[in-house]
Amino acid sequence: MSVVTDQMEKTGLQFFGMMMASISHEIKNVLAIINENAGLIKDLTHIAKQGAPLNIERIDTLADRFGKQVVRADRIIQNMNRLSHSIDEPVKQVDACEILELTVSLSNRFASMRSVAIDLLLPDSPVTMTTSPFFLNNLLWFCLDYAMDVAGAEKVVKINCQKDTSGISVHFTELHNLVEMPEKPLFSEQGKAVLNFLNAELKIDEKRHSVAIILPSRLDHPVL
Repeated sequence: MSVVTDQMEKTGLQFFGMMMASISHEIKNVLAIINENAGLIKDLTHIAKQGAPLNIERIDTLADRFGKQVVRADRIIQNMNRLSHSIDEPVKQVDACEILELTVSLSNRFASMRSVAIDLLLPDSPVTMTTSPFFLNNLLWFCLDYAMDVAGAEKVVKINCQKDTSGISVHFTELHNLVEMPEKPLFSEQGKAVLNFLNAELKIDEKRHSVAIILPSRLDHPVL
C-alpha cells in the first residue's frame, strides 16, 4: 500500500497548480513588457520612415530591455522545469540548499506582492539528504508563506539551512507574533500530512523569533 495518501495527493496537486499559475503570471508579465517595447520600436521606425533621423541610442536601449526580459523568461522556465522534474523520482538524494533556492525563487512573486524581502543564507558546502524533493518544496513553501505573514517591521525573512547530528534543519528567522494560524496550510491537515510524510518536525521558538523544520538525513519509506 502506498504511503502517499489521498490528502497528500490533493495537497501536492494544489501546490503544483498554484505555482504553475504564478509562473504563468510571470511569463505574461514578461510578454507584456516585450510587447510594449516592440510597440516603441515600431513607433521609432514609423517616425524614421517619415523622414526623421532614427534614434540609434533609443533602439540600443530597447534591445537591452529585450535581452533582460529573455534572461528573465529563461530563469522562470528553468524554475518551472525544476519543479516539474522534482516529481520524476519520489525519493532521491538532493542538496537541500538547491531545493531551498528553488522554493525561494518560486516565491519571489508572492514576496513582492507582500513587500517582503527574503534573505537566503546558505553554507558553502552542499547539504545532502535523501528525501522527496517535490514534497520538501511543498513543505518549505508552507513555512515561507507563513513566515512572510509574520515578518517583523523591517519586512525581512532570513532563511538558513544546516546539517547536524539530528539531521537537516531549515530556520526561518526575524519573525514576530508567532502564532498558529488555522487558515495557513502549515498548521492544517495539509501541513501535518506533509510533515508526517517527510518524518519532519516543526519547531516554533518565540524567544528567537524563528520557525524551524527538522528533517532526517535519510527518508525511508518502504513503498512509494
